[in-house]
Amino acid sequence: MNNNSSSTTEPQQRRRTSKRSTKNQQSASPIWITHSEEIDRFAIAKCTKRIHTAKDNQISQLYTSYLANAVIHSHPRPFDKRRKEANQRLLMAYTQALLDKNIHPNDTGFSGESAVSLAARRGYSKLLKLLLVDAKCSIILGTPHALMTAVKFRRYECMNILLDERKQQLQDILSQEERDCSLGGLGLIRGRDIVNINTLSEAVSRADVTAVQILRARGNAMISDLCWWRHEDKLASVLKGMYGAQNVSAWSKKVYWSFPTTDRRMINYLWHLFARKKTDFPSDVVLNILGFIARGWWAQKPDSNSRRSIMDVAEWNIID
Repeated sequence: MNNNSSSTTEPQQRRRTSKRSTKNQQSASPIWITHSEEIDRFAIAKCTKRIHTAKDNQISQLYTSYLANAVIHSHPRPFDKRRKEANQRLLMAYTQALLDKNIHPNDTGFSGESAVSLAARRGYSKLLKLLLVDAKCSIILGTPHALMTAVKFRRYECMNILLDERKQQLQDILSQEERDCSLGGLGLIRGRDIVNINTLSEAVSRADVTAVQILRARGNAMISDLCWWRHEDKLASVLKGMYGAQNVSAWSKKVYWSFPTTDRRMINYLWHLFARKKTDFPSDVVLNILGFIARGWWAQKPDSNSRRSIMDVAEWNIID
């Protein structure tokens, strides 16, 4: 599959689902009242058969696929790995029945999450791939998006599948999250009201080395100012897990990504300043100079004892 293709546009020939109230959905036809009740009981085999045998006029009254709610109710309690795999196969059969009837499966359940996100949450990697490849489902329907969900629930296989099938889109999302969660970004509101909307920050906050490695290597994710402010100690733990006893407290090409956004911007400015032809500084000398820079030289932390604006970063860290 072409990773650069947009995944937000669903096939036009496939019937779209809409978010209508449960009352409106159930008032359409008695057959779908029964369908909804059996989804809640995870009588999914009966629901699959009903989709296969429904007539066109009945299908036209089905306003949602019910797949998201089916995934929600599929988790075996107590947990049983074999039961989980069996449930995944049942969900895949149901999804295929929806596709055969030109019903798009990626609806949102009562939790507000999409079927794609919930498949990642449950660790249904085969169902997730079916939704992404065959159904061409969007990864950003509902809240949170599917990659964030996979990070929260440590679903590494699902993370890799998402990055296989939607690499460019997810790289763009991770890049936007980093900008939003840095000085001047949308994630910092009125200077102090900080909104955590950052997938890499979520992985760092859990000290999840594997998730950070995947996001870094495949998603090109970089640390934002907000992530460093909130999780400096956890970031140090993650870096130790990734690089062992190597010195990662000072700037280097290897750990460049782990410096907060504002620091990286300033280091870029310094590099281009020294790299101008008129300065005649050898590049290896410049890199050695930059190697004395530690995190936080420019990415100002919020100071509870100070009323200075969070945007006032020009001289504070260097002179004080």
